[in-house]
Parts: sequence; C-alpha cells; structure tokens
Amino acid sequence: MRITHRSENAVSCCTRSAAETQALGRALGAVLAEGDVVAVSGPLGAGKTCFIQGLARGAGVTDNVTSPTFIIHRQHRGRVPFHHIDAYRLCGGEALLEAVGAELFSEPSIVGVEWADRVADALPDERLWVDLRYAADGRNVHVKADGTRARQILSALELSDDPGD
Repeated sequence: MRITHRSENAVSCCTRSAAETQALGRALGAVLAEGDVVAVSGPLGAGKTCFIQGLARGAGVTDNVTSPTFIIHRQHRGRVPFHHIDAYRLCGGEALLEAVGAELFSEPSIVGVEWADRVADALPDERLWVDLRYAADGRNVHVKADGTRARQILSALELSDDPGD
C-alpha cells in the first residue's frame, strides 16, 4: 500500500491488490468503536465489498462477510455488533430508513454502508467516507473524516507506507 496524502481529515492511498484493500479496511476496522459509521462509495467492481470485508475483520467479525445486495442489511457479531448495508438497490435515504430503520444508526454498533452515495441524506453527519476508484496499478482509496470522532479515527489509523508491502 502506498500512501499518497495524509492530513488531519483525510488519507489517500493506492492499494495494489484485494489483499491490500482488505488490509486497509482491517486497519480502519481495528480503530472503530460503537457508533462509528463508514460510508463506502465507488463504481461497480471497485472493491467496496472487499474493503468492507477487511473492515469487518478489523472490528472482530470472524464469520463470512458477503454483500447483502438483495437483503439490504446483514448483522455480524464482532467486538460490537457490525451492520453491513448494501444500498445498491435503494433510491435515496428514505428507502434506506424504511429498509433498516432509523434507530440502526443510534445503536451501539459499527455500521458499514456500500453505495453510500445513494443514501447519503440518511447517514449521520459524523462519519468516515471511503471512496474507491480504479487506478492503473490497483485502486486509489480516499478516506475523508466528517466530524470530530471521524478525525480521531483517522489520527489513530496506522498504515504501512512500505512500497514492498
């Protein structure tokens, strides 16, 4: 993984494989706590589910994590409950709140949302945005912190910038 930018409220890096994308998710998941929301966006096939799988592992989930495209929401056991939402089939935040319930975002859990850009108006203001994009040598990943807690998460995030990783 190669870090291309780091500031108080953002980190950008390039991952060169699915394993590196999962490792980034795992590193982020390891510093998440109850109430944290991670909104993931990017085009089809960019690695959103791969990233969420790493995020779940970092949050202590040991069972198989697959995208809940047709059921919208799946809960996993980890250090705290981990909710995985796939908003691909939803049109707007109102549809998300109908599908999972508004109270989900106030539960003592970690929430990872794929296709978050489709339901952004329903997400809490305090969140991390993760955007994955295709690059010639893998994926460009940009993580942006919205809010005080999100900035704390980014400052605690430990990433390897070793070109040999």
